[in-house]
Amino acid sequence: MIPSAENNANAPFVQTLARRQRAVSPDVPFATVCELLRVSPYGTVAVVDAPGSHSALLTGRLVGIVTAQSITDRLLSASGAEQKTLRGRGTAGDVCAPVSPDNCAVPTDDRADVLVRFDRAGRDALPVVESRDAPYYLGMVSRSDLLYDLHRPFVPSQIGGMATPLGVYLTNGTVSGGVGAVALAATGLLTFTLHTLGLGAIIAASYAAARYFPGATQLYNTLPEPLTQTVQIVAQMTLFLALLRATPLAGYHAAEHQVVHALERGEPLLPDVVTTMPRVHPRCSTNLVAGVMIFYILGTALSGVLPEGASYLFGGLAAFFGWRSFGAFLQANATTRPATPRQIESGIRAARALQTQMDTRISGDIAMPNRFSPLRARFRQVWQAGFLQIFIGSAFGILLIFLLALIFPVVRRIFE
Repeated sequence: MIPSAENNANAPFVQTLARRQRAVSPDVPFATVCELLRVSPYGTVAVVDAPGSHSALLTGRLVGIVTAQSITDRLLSASGAEQKTLRGRGTAGDVCAPVSPDNCAVPTDDRADVLVRFDRAGRDALPVVESRDAPYYLGMVSRSDLLYDLHRPFVPSQIGGMATPLGVYLTNGTVSGGVGAVALAATGLLTFTLHTLGLGAIIAASYAAARYFPGATQLYNTLPEPLTQTVQIVAQMTLFLALLRATPLAGYHAAEHQVVHALERGEPLLPDVVTTMPRVHPRCSTNLVAGVMIFYILGTALSGVLPEGASYLFGGLAAFFGWRSFGAFLQANATTRPATPRQIESGIRAARALQTQMDTRISGDIAMPNRFSPLRARFRQVWQAGFLQIFIGSAFGILLIFLLALIFPVVRRIFE
């Protein structure tokens, strides 16, 4: 809980405002430390006495801190050969600067104590330790943390994305990173192809059953029409999802979710970190598809038992309460699969490109605001979402099937 303005001016702020921040052991590679430093909101990475451990959140006796200044000082004081060795095989222990316990905060420090220690250390962020006699690392606190009760924290725009057969696409609705429009169109073409293959497999299976198992076919045809329609819908969706999971699209889908989780949690964009992120994301469009599936399947299946309006009302209620849980199940078991290192790297490249575009857009908007008319800005948002490109890819698939049906009568007979 954050102390209110009515509290005593010397109320202990550190214990309420300090945040648990990632620390590293002295033997963590130099490149990893640089990436952690890049994403640290404090511009500081703590080094603790935990050799050989690569846990996400280490605790232990504070050894020192790594900052841009400590890295610069170490590189400038090294010879050319030493600099090459540091960049290639250096560790956190090689570039960290020692910190005096007097230049650390403890949980019981008040506002005045922390401000004095900021000035004494000449930094805007301090490590928080259990006590100055036992400098057991707990987290970090900064000058801006002391202003937390005076303003609402900035909440960045949500990151969305698309998986494609060629890589990961990410966007914040204004700018994007990763693969482009051709890859998004390929997603539409691929999903249309998978749906068509699933439908074709069901048609082929029905022909084969009628020829080789006529008794079973006659028995099946005696079933109520709503039940047979439901079986066909479930069979087609199951085939589609099975085919989808067998394509690279499912792996890129997992990588997209994992890198978005990393961005939203402020985690470093490192393969070892991104691969630990969940494959299921609550904002995935699979959840919407799951809701439609529940609505349509239950509504169709129950139309032979309940009045048609009542059956679809029941399906709608089931979709309302179950779309998220069923969507999460589909994400975990059908629309994603464990991403390969190459697919994770595609997600990381997309995330870094998006960050660069966001930084460029912010500076551009400051220099030249209102560059787009409202209509053009709206179209840009629609285009950045990626659905239009996917629709174009699907439309191309439909056009291709139409042309094949015109050229080859056998294709036309299949779909009649």
